[in-house]
Amino acid sequence: MPTIEWNQINWLAVIAAALAAFVIAGIWYSALFATAWTKAQGWTDDQAAAIKARMVPAKFFGGMIASYLVLAFAIAVLASKFQIETLGGGVGLGLFVWLAIAAVTMTHHLASGRVIAAYLIDAACELIYVPVMGLIIGAWR
Repeated sequence: MPTIEWNQINWLAVIAAALAAFVIAGIWYSALFATAWTKAQGWTDDQAAAIKARMVPAKFFGGMIASYLVLAFAIAVLASKFQIETLGGGVGLGLFVWLAIAAVTMTHHLASGRVIAAYLIDAACELIYVPVMGLIIGAWR
């Protein structure tokens, strides 16, 4: 197993990339596609409101930030291993990572029985924030 060169990880870039993903996804799922995403899940407005009412904000948002930090860290490790040190290289790495995420997300979608719109909304959001994460990490080395 390859070793991680901890001194090659720009932790500020990892944090910035995670926060960028959090902001992009927040805008995506609130201002841009909240209604479409809710309908694609097959939820009524009342069901969505009930789910939101049960949500614990610290757990929800904390879990999202932690997930984005893990993804940003993984991209930073790959950037280090592949010696990616440019904006374009970071975007390319982000697109490659997105391809893997989109493939795995499709398996979840296929098992869920939801309409394809749910997958497309999620995958399109990831298609934006994962390359942005790569851009930040690749350029900020």
